[in-house]
Parts: sequence; structure tokens; C-alpha cells
Amino acid sequence: MKKFFLILFFLSMSFNMYGYSKGSALKMVKKYQRIAKSALDELDTEVAKKNLLKAISLIESYKLTDKKFASIYISAGVLNLMIEDGGEAVSFFKKALKLDPSVTIPESFSSDDVDVAFKKAKDSSEKTDESFTFDTVAYKIKYTVPKTHSEKKPFDIKVKVDPLPPSGYDVQVMFISKENNNSFESLNLTRSQNNEYVGVIPALSIPNKELKLYILMVDDDLNPVTMFGSESEPLKVRIVHADLDTDLDLDDDSVGNSKNKKKLIVKKMINDSFPLLGFKVEFGTGIGIAHGKPKYTSLNIDPGLAWSPAWVAPDLSFYITPRVMVGITGRIQIVEKAWNIALKGQTLIYNTSDYKLFTDFGAGYGTVRYRVDVSNAYPEQGNDIVIHGDIFLFSGVTFIFMFNNHIGFSSSAKINLIVPDISILMDLGAGLYMEF
Repeated sequence: MKKFFLILFFLSMSFNMYGYSKGSALKMVKKYQRIAKSALDELDTEVAKKNLLKAISLIESYKLTDKKFASIYISAGVLNLMIEDGGEAVSFFKKALKLDPSVTIPESFSSDDVDVAFKKAKDSSEKTDESFTFDTVAYKIKYTVPKTHSEKKPFDIKVKVDPLPPSGYDVQVMFISKENNNSFESLNLTRSQNNEYVGVIPALSIPNKELKLYILMVDDDLNPVTMFGSESEPLKVRIVHADLDTDLDLDDDSVGNSKNKKKLIVKKMINDSFPLLGFKVEFGTGIGIAHGKPKYTSLNIDPGLAWSPAWVAPDLSFYITPRVMVGITGRIQIVEKAWNIALKGQTLIYNTSDYKLFTDFGAGYGTVRYRVDVSNAYPEQGNDIVIHGDIFLFSGVTFIFMFNNHIGFSSSAKINLIVPDISILMDLGAGLYMEF
């Protein structure tokens, strides 16, 4: 009887510290009630008992007053008479009557022992309810949740529990790994000499986008005692690529002189193993301002919009820092047979494991061909070509969605200023991106 009573008490105390919202607590009570009912139908009394106690713990911790929950106490009282000595049955029945004074024993549960215990509870329902009088300790988990973490590094965890629990208590990290994204895995933390609980989630287990976790403490019977976060409301850490400027404080006096700083930068860059190069091939079209004398007819084209269609653009760039790339790019018009080549730079302004956003800038040499409509003057000709060049200055943005660590989808928008002919050209493209 005492063991049954103690289990109920400690579960009640522990779930009060779980951090559920009241709405979440209501959902969990109904969930435990359904599991207990199903277990009773199958005569699995241990599972029924466990889930009824969990439901009662939440009801009492969150002071839930729904009359429907009276049936949970009725079931707990009947179960106590079935598998224990019945010492707590009257207490459960009294709490059921407190929630719903009109509650009765279902006919399927009725027996002489149950009816006697329920009558006793009803006769004394106006008296003070029995309460738990055992001493307990309210443990508090202290953990600082990082906002971001590098996908290529192990995830170190350091937790404090106040006050320090007995040696038989375990602190665990429950997390969703890359290998198993459907359920939480457990990792037992080790108590260090300075009474902190420490552990490491391996780098290979870190998900690509977001790490979800919560901290759980259990007693020596593996009963939950307290937690930080929960399965329904886990802690979340955004996963990003390793980056030089987020981890190395070059203003720190301990870094030393500029020579030592440079060595540390190089070492940090090598350790973070950011990609060496990026290669992409995009296909697209352009529209810009064409004017002047066309190639095949004697017209003089007034400034106006014209298509610069069907180009392919190979691009090879090298990382010189985790956020800066330099390289060479080209633009080849397949139908109109024009080309240009340019030196370029890129700055990485946004970076996660799935997305990259670059700003682009550069200059080059070559020509662009516009297709202009001359059908009014030359119906048989239809279209003519205007050629502009020879110097290109450009800027733009490139967005990349990574399918994995090496291959992605690329899309870009670029504005070109062409001199000395003075033309402005906008290019839109999309294609395949690879980095190594």
C-alpha cells in the first residue's frame, strides 16, 4: 500500500515541474486515460496503473477540474482494490466525488468491496480530503540553450541540477538524431567532479536543420522526477555551417600579437573545413535596353526594351574565407552567338545547412546581343540583332538550395552595365550548383 501511495505522490510532484501548458496537460491526461482504458480491457493491470497515476499526477499538479476526470479516480480506486490491499481506494473515490458529486461506480466495476469503499467515501465526502504528507525535494535543472550550432561539430552538453540529487538519480538528454527523426533517443549524462552533468551528442548524429532536445532526470526506479523542456515542447537549436567570426574573438588579449592572430585564423579555417570551391552552370534569359544600328538592316533603333535570350553561364569560384569567394564566370548566348567573360567576387550573407544567399559583383569583357523587332519596316526580316559591348560591370544575388553537402539548386538575378555603348541588362537564371 505504501509503495502504491509513494509512486502516486512522486509522480504528482514530478509532473508539476514538466513545463506543460495547461492545454498540453489536458491533452496528456486524456492520452493516459485512453491508454489505461485499453490496458484494463486487456487485463494489463500494470500498464493501466502506471497511466492512471500519470493522469492523476497531472490533474492534481495543474488543478484540473473537469468532471469527466472523476472516472479516472474511480478506475484508480477499483484497480487499487484489485491489485493492492485497497488502502487508497477510499481516497481515490473521495477525490472522484469532489470533482463530480454525481459520479457512480460503473456496473462493470461493481463488487462488494468496491461498493463498500465507495459508500464509505461518499459518507465522508464532506470531510477534509486526505492529502499527501511526505517530504520531497523540488529539483531544478539549469541549462543554457545555444541559439546555433555547427553541423560539423559534436554537441557538448553541460547541465546543473539544484539541489544535487542522490547518486542513484540519472540525468538524460532526450534528442532527435539525424539517423532517427521520428522519435527521441536518450543519452545518459555523466556527473563530473564539480557536480555537473556532461555529455556529447556525436557530430554524425546532428540533424541538418534543427536539433530538438530536452533534459530529463529520473530516480533509481526510472520514474521521472523533473525535466527541462519536454517531448511536446522541446528545446530547439538551429544548425548552421561552421564560421570563423562566430567562434574566434580576435580582440581577446589572450590571442596575442597580429602574427599569432593570423596563425589562429589559418588554424581555425582549416579546422572548420569550409568548402574549397564552388562550381555552377545556369541557364537563363535577359532583358535590357537596346539602341543604335542593327546588324542586318539600315534602321536606327531608338532606345527600348529588347530580349537577350537563351544563354548559359558556367561559373567557377574559390573560397578565400568562409564568407568570401573569388572566381571567373562567363555568359554564352547559344542562339545569338555572343559571349563575355568576367572576374567576380561573392559574399555569403546568409548560410544554413540547406540555404545559401550570396551577393555578386564583378567586371569583364565581351558582347551581348539583343533581338529587336523590325517587322514594321522589314516584314520579311521580322527580327534583327543589336550588339552592345565591350566592358561589363555587374552586381546581383545568387540563392542556392542545397540537396546535400555538395550539390544544390542555384538561381540568380543580375544587373549588368555595358559600356561604352551604354546599355543596362537584367539576367535571370537557374541551374545546378556543386561545392567541394
